[in-house]
Amino acid sequence: MDAYIIAVKREKRASTPPTWLDELKAIDNLTLRGEANPLRVHVEATPEAIEEARRRIGDFCLIEPVILHHTC
Repeated sequence: MDAYIIAVKREKRASTPPTWLDELKAIDNLTLRGEANPLRVHVEATPEAIEEARRRIGDFCLIEPVILHHTC
């Protein structure tokens, strides 16, 4: 599974359904790893699960892979 950040779009904050996290929790092979911020969550998911998340909440959320930066 890969890591992703899912965040509510700024222009959609007022119209985002309060159940958007429940939508994510209902997706198989998608696990929430952090939800302290009510507008942004860290998840781990398979590619298929992320595509399902895009279908369900993509209209009002941004879904981006986590990019790890390593220093030498």
